[in-house]
Amino acid sequence: MAERESKPPPTYHRPRRRILIFQKIIIACSLRERELFPIAAIGLAVIAGLLIRVARLSECAVDHFDEGGYASMTTPDEQGRTAYPLRHLYAPPLVPCLQAISAWATGDMPEAAVLVGVLAGCATPLAIGWVGYRWFNPWAGAVSATLAATSDLHASFSRSALTDVPLLLFLVLALAALESAFRSGRTLSVLAAGALVGVCWWTKYNGWLPLALGAVALVLQWAA
Repeated sequence: MAERESKPPPTYHRPRRRILIFQKIIIACSLRERELFPIAAIGLAVIAGLLIRVARLSECAVDHFDEGGYASMTTPDEQGRTAYPLRHLYAPPLVPCLQAISAWATGDMPEAAVLVGVLAGCATPLAIGWVGYRWFNPWAGAVSATLAATSDLHASFSRSALTDVPLLLFLVLALAALESAFRSGRTLSVLAAGALVGVCWWTKYNGWLPLALGAVALVLQWAA
């Protein structure tokens, strides 16, 4: 009998394409593991900031002159309370309107006026952490969120009926939207940036600040 032709031994190696896919999956998983700790740190910072700002909320009171102007009702109620005279000279209408909605939704509870600031103050560390994560790296987001959450000055202002804390939240979001609009040029990003700048301007009369910061950024980018 003629000798059978020798055949190469069977190979059990996967095609190189599959190997590359598995390598990419392993690299992605390792990146996820490296991001897990800073993301968890951001979450813990947000929770800590929330607990700081809502602790003993019943002890908060409207005791500042501007707070009284903002927190006055927009229309006369059953007791005859009306809006503070010439209130538009103190602040745009957004925060007073939100405080009026808060009073209506909570049955005019004593803490209704400060709930707007508390909610904005609780959301600010998350917004700052997200911007730091997106612009720089995960650990930058974790550190910035922790510093914002544990700021005693920010926590104190969050428990007031002033406009500063809501403005800070909207300003951070407006800057994030402006950066996205400058980088991508997409219509949706541009519209979102314009809307958020408008919300800043409705919150406080110096709410045009994101436009100034964005203009400086454009000038620096052009110079670079």
